[in-house]
Amino acid sequence: MNLFRNRGARSDLERLCRSLQSEKESLSALLDSLRIESKELREQLHQRSLWIESLTDATPMAILGIDAEGRCNFSNSRAVSLLGVADPSQLFGRRINMLMTLCHPEPSPRNYAITEDPIYLAVKHRQKTSAREAVLVTQGGTEIAVEFSVHPLLSRGIVSAAIMSIVDCTERKDLESKLSQSRKITTLGAMLGGISHDFNNLLTIIRGNLDLMRDLATTIPADGKPAHMESLREMIDDSLSAAGDGIELTSRLLSFSKPDAGTVRPCAANELLASLPRLLARAFDKSIEIEFSIQANLPSIAVDRHELDNALLNLALNARDAMPQGGKLRISASQILTASNATGHSSPTGSSGLLPGAYVHVVMTDTGLGMNQETLRRVFEPFYTTKGKGNGLGMAMVHGFVERSGGHIYIESTPATPGIDANHGTQVHLYFPVVSTRMGVESTDENPLVYPGGSESILLVEDEARIRRIASLYLVDLGYRVLEAGDAQSAVSVLEVNGAQIDLLLSDIVMPGRMNGRDLASWTREHWPDVQILLTSGQDLSAPREEVEIPKFIDPLLKKPFTKQQLAQMVRSTLDRCSSRPGAANSRMAPPSHESR
Repeated sequence: MNLFRNRGARSDLERLCRSLQSEKESLSALLDSLRIESKELREQLHQRSLWIESLTDATPMAILGIDAEGRCNFSNSRAVSLLGVADPSQLFGRRINMLMTLCHPEPSPRNYAITEDPIYLAVKHRQKTSAREAVLVTQGGTEIAVEFSVHPLLSRGIVSAAIMSIVDCTERKDLESKLSQSRKITTLGAMLGGISHDFNNLLTIIRGNLDLMRDLATTIPADGKPAHMESLREMIDDSLSAAGDGIELTSRLLSFSKPDAGTVRPCAANELLASLPRLLARAFDKSIEIEFSIQANLPSIAVDRHELDNALLNLALNARDAMPQGGKLRISASQILTASNATGHSSPTGSSGLLPGAYVHVVMTDTGLGMNQETLRRVFEPFYTTKGKGNGLGMAMVHGFVERSGGHIYIESTPATPGIDANHGTQVHLYFPVVSTRMGVESTDENPLVYPGGSESILLVEDEARIRRIASLYLVDLGYRVLEAGDAQSAVSVLEVNGAQIDLLLSDIVMPGRMNGRDLASWTREHWPDVQILLTSGQDLSAPREEVEIPKFIDPLLKKPFTKQQLAQMVRSTLDRCSSRPGAANSRMAPPSHESR
């Protein structure tokens, strides 16, 4: 009995062994299969890694991997080059904000606050940033115009990493600047005929009135009561007014000829728009009626006045080109208040709506051919044009200017229908945010009653004898003692003899000879450091100092042409900077014959 029992147990054990052997063989085969698959997967992963590395290195944009703590864990070769390091290992493990600084772009570059930092928003708040312009500052201090995007990577709903892409926009910005200048030249060409006519009219007014004044001056009786004093004053006023118009026209021409400076200042909106009728009249013929409706006492807005002129002129010329058979252009401006994030109109260009607040609302409406939906959708695209001429940058420039000014633009348009001569045209809306009245508002108003004067000695250096004579008469009338020189070398001779008695050097910058005004200022500062210096020029003094080679110690600068009051104020303020010098300042009321009218 026990024998049979033992034989049965043995048989069971043998079956179990065979089963285990079979399973072992199966597991061994499975392991072999897994080893082969693992090897194949590793090979595939390696090939995929090489493929991704080659792909990221081939792309023109810099790509950075960022972990959940904001540290760099990946970079392509373009990122290494952009950030100015020799090897990717110099990036890995370091916080991104230690490798570079991202700043808001022009016109007022500033660092991102922590609450708006795109990397912080991505890794902490899962927020995506797409195609945003910025200024990237490397560890070495190099500033680069870039466009960047940051995308968070999620794992089970938690941010595990982020990918940042950066595109160097330096070449694109340079090209845009050059094309912008090209557009300005094209626009200027449309104005030249009217400008030439206006200049001739201004010169006719000035020369004619001066001829009449010369004749009247010879007929003034000896009793001191001129018979034609009222006529004489009217002629003087007309000449001064014409000269002022010429100065404004020259200034506007200069604004078209120079690159955008991005000089944003609070300005009174009515002052900015006051010269628009005269500006547009030069570019339009009489087949187009222009109507203006500008609200009085508009608040101030913060813009670059040259860019505003360019933008409004671009829009007006577009309207003119859309009315080849004539029509009507209406321009209005008013203040509005918005209480919600909406304009109250649809935005076919896809722009975001207005934030709540006060705005100056400028509307330009024409009765032209209008635009279809496709044109309206692409109207702000750079290089897009339907005219068959030009570079297609006009509307892109306008859009960029408005956005940089913190404003908003949108367009409504109804295309003309064949056989129907009504209800077509385009309406452009511009919104500029109102700035606080506590901010300094740029204005050209002057106090017409007070000319600040003094008793100091001034060396006046000017190669143009007629300008030197006018400036000398101004200064003598203000109470100053004046020495004159016709060039820089003559001024040096005067200083060598009388330098101890001279309080101020007032010199033109551009003069003939081996020395110009800049050289004279530097020589004077070296040999007579107590002499204050004021330079004057007809050059564009709003350009960066290094472009016009102005010594750093010269401030401020007096721009030609200047009025008596402007000269008086600049001379007095320059002298007052050195309180230890003799000759106390005084302000005296202008005599009746010198009052500004």
